[in-house]
Amino acid sequence: MLKRSSPARRAVRTVQFAFTNGWIRLNRRLPLSASYFMVRVISSGFWYRLSLTPVIGIIPRIVCTSVLDPDQAWRLINNFDGYVNTYSESWSEHELFPVLTRCGFVVKGLSEWRTGLWAEKVATRAPAAESAPSR
Repeated sequence: MLKRSSPARRAVRTVQFAFTNGWIRLNRRLPLSASYFMVRVISSGFWYRLSLTPVIGIIPRIVCTSVLDPDQAWRLINNFDGYVNTYSESWSEHELFPVLTRCGFVVKGLSEWRTGLWAEKVATRAPAAESAPSR
């Protein structure tokens, strides 16, 4: 086991960081269908089990790191958000809160970092203007 501050661990982290940044840049240039396919592969049960395998599990974690959560759907959401997301910096609280309100969410708290928040979905009807079909 490598110590947290060892030179070998820092070297592995540097390589992992380079791979991750390369995948992010690549996925943001690819068509969405190709990016989604790649993210589905690294979110699969196979990749998850391979990443947890002793000794050889470090290779997939360095080459294309994935969220290590047992829920495959959660891994897919988190990995897509990390590798493909190109819109995270474009929303402010003033734009986000009205959208959440229209969709029936009540904001319960805010994060001190970026636009992090937690909210609760409440039963609500869509406003009449939005529920009417457009012509």
